[in-house]
Amino acid sequence: MQEGRKIVCAWSNARIRRNGNYDIDHCFPWSHWFNNDLWNLVPATTKVNAQKGDKLPSARQIVQSKERIVNWWREAYECNSLKRRFQLEAEAALPLLVEADNDLEDIFDAMLMQRKNLRANQQLVEWNCNPCPRSPFLGGAADDDFLNGGRGSDTLNGGACPPSQINQVAHEAVFAHFL
Repeated sequence: MQEGRKIVCAWSNARIRRNGNYDIDHCFPWSHWFNNDLWNLVPATTKVNAQKGDKLPSARQIVQSKERIVNWWREAYECNSLKRRFQLEAEAALPLLVEADNDLEDIFDAMLMQRKNLRANQQLVEWNCNPCPRSPFLGGAADDDFLNGGRGSDTLNGGACPPSQINQVAHEAVFAHFL
């Protein structure tokens, strides 16, 4: 890994700096799904993470953030000793991942499926980052409309994890290489 690599907030695309305020956010809220797996932890600005709180990112938000999430996974885990752990954790926690060495696109698709399951089973409150870049392929569709084949979206309800419980060792080591 190269030092000085740019890290951005997975949700807002704001640049994260070493001396700035940043958090490691649970994509799927800790208070509703106790999961500290590497694939579920993404960089976020402190402000955006506070706004998100214990809400579940909407399908629209996750798709809008796909490039940043997948790039984070690639940069943070694909080229170092955390790659196997990242893969094993994703395979254990996410649906549809039955083969070893799934690519990041497969993991992202499985993450979207898990998000849909959490939404349906727990009725979590959804969250959208404001302002966030619009996804050119979502247009004005309702949050889950494109995932539901145009059948409309369901109703839903999300958790912040105390910093002491976040997988600090792995993420601080990764951040040290980038910031």
